[in-house]
Amino acid sequence: EKEYFDARNVILGIIVTAVVVSAILATLLSRNIIGSINEVLRVVGLVANGDLTTRATVRTQDELGVLASNVNRMTD
Repeated sequence: EKEYFDARNVILGIIVTAVVVSAILATLLSRNIIGSINEVLRVVGLVANGDLTTRATVRTQDELGVLASNVNRMTD
């Protein structure tokens, strides 16, 4: 019976650790995505107000990076 409880505690520890690590990774990923979206929104807002000298920072080559690059091309 002690072996059962020991095994159960190990499994519960692994599950809790996996949940915590997953939550941390999800938070970091979402902050990265939201930061990129906010950067593009900031630049689009400035362009909409007539500032064609502003540029979006391109950090990645994924969809958000392509969007930022295309926003920059619109102001060239």
